[in-house]
Amino acid sequence: MFRHTTTIGLRETVCTREILSRSAGVAETAWGPIRYKLSEGHGVRRLKAEYDDLASIANRQNIPLDVVRQEFEKTSK
Repeated sequence: MFRHTTTIGLRETVCTREILSRSAGVAETAWGPIRYKLSEGHGVRRLKAEYDDLASIANRQNIPLDVVRQEFEKTSK
């Protein structure tokens, strides 16, 4: 920076990053398996179903995506 600019000083800030631990799994539902990602730590637990699995089941069963998602949420608790 000093070689390529006219500045006589630089400011530097060091920071840390906190992350949630991550893992993956499969939940068995009445319509078949649904893959999911789990993030947890620091008092937080988040479970997110794979959209492709939800959509595939919804299309095969001819039911709304939300119904499949609700079944996943009941099964995975």
